[in-house]
Formats: sequence, C-alpha cells, structure tokens
Amino acid sequence: MTLPFADRPEESRVYQDLKELNLTQLTRTQFEALESSMKAQGTAGLEDEYRRLVLLKLASGELTAPPVTGEMKNINVTDTTGSGNPTGTLFRPNEGETWVVCGIATAGLSASRADVLLFDGTVGVKLGQETSASLMFEPPGISPVYLTYDVYLQYQFISATGNCTVRCSVMRVR
Repeated sequence: MTLPFADRPEESRVYQDLKELNLTQLTRTQFEALESSMKAQGTAGLEDEYRRLVLLKLASGELTAPPVTGEMKNINVTDTTGSGNPTGTLFRPNEGETWVVCGIATAGLSASRADVLLFDGTVGVKLGQETSASLMFEPPGISPVYLTYDVYLQYQFISATGNCTVRCSVMRVR
C-alpha cells in the first residue's frame, strides 16, 4: 500500500535505494547514510521520503520508543587537587539526554567556598555557592535547572587547602 497523497513508490528515492534489501537486513548505518543524504538536500519535496524512512525504521526495529524517564542518580565528586581553585565536571549527561537537578550539596569542604555553575564549554553561570560542608545549594530563582550534553554542571572550589567534595542528585527527563 502506498502512502496517501505521496509520489508513487517507483519514484521514491527511499524505495529505489533500499529495494534490493530485505527489511531484516537493513542496518543502522544504511539508514543513517540515506537519512544524511536526504538531510543534505533540505526538506523541500522530501516530506514523503521522510515518512517512508520513519515507517521503514519502525518496521525494522531501528526506531524505538525513548528510554523510560525518571531514572535518578546521586553523584559524589571529590577533587583531590588540594590547592588553588580546582574546577571540574560535576555532572554531564550523555548526548541526547536531558536531566533536571534535584539538589546540590557540599560534603567535605577544605576551601573558602564551593561554587556550582551551569557550563557550556566556554561560559559558566553560577547557580550557587556555599562556604561550609554539608549544606544544600539553593539556586537563586532558577528552577528547574535542566542539563544536557552541551550545558552541564561544573564545580569550582575557591582557595582549596585539601580535598573537597560536592554532591548532586539528578533525574532524567528525556
């Protein structure tokens, strides 16, 4: 059966490129190659081809439902630099994931202060700071705080004199 209001299958690039293959033989690499070449052409006139590609991915099992959200993680990071103003990644999601911050706290603090920042690889925006161990950070009016691979949590300890630990709790939303 053809797609409603679509060009005939004989004129379909998707069908022409894949017609010699059995649906069970199609690999993710083949789908990605076809999709990349279609994306390079933009969307003009390719809506039907994108629909065909999605239907074939569904039928072959290459397109699946997104992962179940709600997974939670508690992260504990100890910086052992011991001096200066050490900085590092507190939590960075995998590509394609989105997480929300549930809480951030200091644990052990041998520094004058601990800062937590939203960081995009170039610029850090301070979410909060604490000057004592075992205190919760309270983001100043920014709630909820979403994290992606491109915008993630970073810590910085100011005037560290020993090991410093910061913790966070995050929940996956996508």
